Amino acid sequence: MAILPIWRSTGCCAALSGVLAIASVLSCQAAETESVSNTQHKSAMQAFKSGNFALAEQLEKQAINANPKDPLAHQGLAVIYAQQGKLLEAVEEAKRALQLNAHSFSHQFNLAELLMVAGKPEEALIHFNEALKINPSSTSALVSKSRCLTVLGNPLKSLEFLENAPVKNAEIQLQLAKTYLTLGDLDKTEALAEKLLEKQANNYDAKFLIAEIQLQRRNLPAAVVIADELIKSDPTQSGAYLLLSECFVITHSGLLNAVDLVQSAKQFAANKALVFPHLALAFERCASSTTKSEPAFDERKYAWRALAEECWRQAVKARPASADFHYRFALCLRKNRKFVESYYQAEKCLELDPDNKAALALKDKLKQTKYDLFGWLRFYFDGGLK
Repeated sequence: MAILPIWRSTGCCAALSGVLAIASVLSCQAAETESVSNTQHKSAMQAFKSGNFALAEQLEKQAINANPKDPLAHQGLAVIYAQQGKLLEAVEEAKRALQLNAHSFSHQFNLAELLMVAGKPEEALIHFNEALKINPSSTSALVSKSRCLTVLGNPLKSLEFLENAPVKNAEIQLQLAKTYLTLGDLDKTEALAEKLLEKQANNYDAKFLIAEIQLQRRNLPAAVVIADELIKSDPTQSGAYLLLSECFVITHSGLLNAVDLVQSAKQFAANKALVFPHLALAFERCASSTTKSEPAFDERKYAWRALAEECWRQAVKARPASADFHYRFALCLRKNRKFVESYYQAEKCLELDPDNKAALALKDKLKQTKYDLFGWLRFYFDGGLK
């Protein structure tokens, strides 16, 4: 499985961050009038910011019951749904908010960002265009439209759009550099990134672009050093973890560093549902490409598979409602001869997606497998079916 350039693999996070940033705006707007629905909405946003999403959802629904035509309440509920991974519900609420106030920049932009996260870039582009009609100089909308064009497979259009943008600030220049990277022009990417670093020496994204350039040029020691510095400067960002895992895949080495990477990601990574599946796939590629000609072949293969298993375990914890994560975790456990736990994960996948043919086939294969004693013992010593 090919791994996209790292900055693009975190595109959904960027979109979701844009949606969640609107929560601050919603709180301020709620203070303008103190109707019952606005009071409930303001309380919902406060609960949202404190991380109490269940209470936030309850309060926002009360606000809608008090005034079904309050666009802020519908938009607030959309943001709350998005944070909980309920993307279809989030999109529907964002559409209701837009229907109630079609001339709102924030409603157009919010819906576009949610559609991007939900994997509907064609529809998202329509609303980015509408948002830019309302505010042509919005940096957020300009950057997001460019990203949307790239996702749609039109990086040249994205490049042309950015070059003609009415704003030429650092964020636009950064997106322009990312677009050059997508087009494979490493020299122009590097030149823009270095200009940004001249003005902002600690610009995380510009440093990350330099690291990505070093990775693509196969200057792996430099890429690893920069990625390590980035993790230390901001351990919650996803990109540097993913870049390091790509370095491990290329070199088929660095097992001790890989263990440290997983431990660091467990402790600090903000978006574990993105980081751990990517790490798991990277380590599985290391395991599959480890050959018998390498020293300590069996031990190395086992170590890579063990790392992949731990990453899928963390991915399932981060997103327990993902049938795909449970299935991939089940496959990994089967390769590691943990048949009982693999069977359990296949069952969890089928609870979420009863028609999943791959999971059904895996379950049938596991039924025919003779469970070994050590697999049973380790499974139950580790907590059984908890």
